[in-house]
Amino acid sequence: MTSYKATCNLLMDISSIDIAIAQNYYDLLKKIKNNEDSLIINENMHKALSDFPKFAGKWYFDVDDVKYEAYNYRDGELANANKRKDSANYAAYREEVPDALPKFKFRKEMIDEFKEVLMPEIGPLID
Repeated sequence: MTSYKATCNLLMDISSIDIAIAQNYYDLLKKIKNNEDSLIINENMHKALSDFPKFAGKWYFDVDDVKYEAYNYRDGELANANKRKDSANYAAYREEVPDALPKFKFRKEMIDEFKEVLMPEIGPLID
């Protein structure tokens, strides 16, 4: 079971993405702390919620794009793979990463990691 403190830290991460969602989680946590409600957040769910911003940061695109693709991922395919490839900020990536991949490899590895790493971890939790 995830600790209250770890869950609060997760809320801080979520608030940087969507303040309304973070507020809802916060309100629920207050009820839980005051014994007005109960909830168990397992380690897998905690990890899945924190995977969206990590993936977006690594590949230089918006967290909302990651969430959109995750929730619309079907039969091993992204809903808008070409749009996601174009929305990644490759210029910022190239400036910040010393051994930056060429653009075509960057795009391929981003999509491969989404399909082979992120979705197997979070897919069962969002179905």
